[in-house]
Amino acid sequence: MRKMILVLVTVLASNVAADDSVKGARATLDNYFDAFNSGDLQRVANEIYSTPLHQGLGTEHNVLATPEDALQQLTGFHKGISAQGWVEFRFENVESCVLTEDLVLLDTQYASVFKKGPESFETMTTMLYVLQRSEGSWKIISYYRHDGDTRPTCG
Repeated sequence: MRKMILVLVTVLASNVAADDSVKGARATLDNYFDAFNSGDLQRVANEIYSTPLHQGLGTEHNVLATPEDALQQLTGFHKGISAQGWVEFRFENVESCVLTEDLVLLDTQYASVFKKGPESFETMTTMLYVLQRSEGSWKIISYYRHDGDTRPTCG
């Protein structure tokens, strides 16, 4: 009986830790989208990204070694999409996978909203974000664009 209670307590404690990990990682991802949408690229580069950061963007892979490298890349990307009429990124679906208490995968489907004249349109992107907690703070350590039909599963 004592062993069964210990197992039950251990399972419950690990579920609570996993829930807390997902909440912390998701809050960081929400902060990331809010900062990018508002143009606060300094906050993204210095507080949300952990450098070096690995980007997997289809067949192109990049490593942003420093916050300065990240800021330069973010600035160019933000200017480029803004010139195309980009308005915001908006989450449609987020799935989580807790690898450890301090390492979480968040697989997102999000809309890129564009406005050209009176008309607006959206494009969908699926991205897998890898977030790690270090010294109590969650940061994005890498992300990968992938086909929306093949989302990773946890288990």
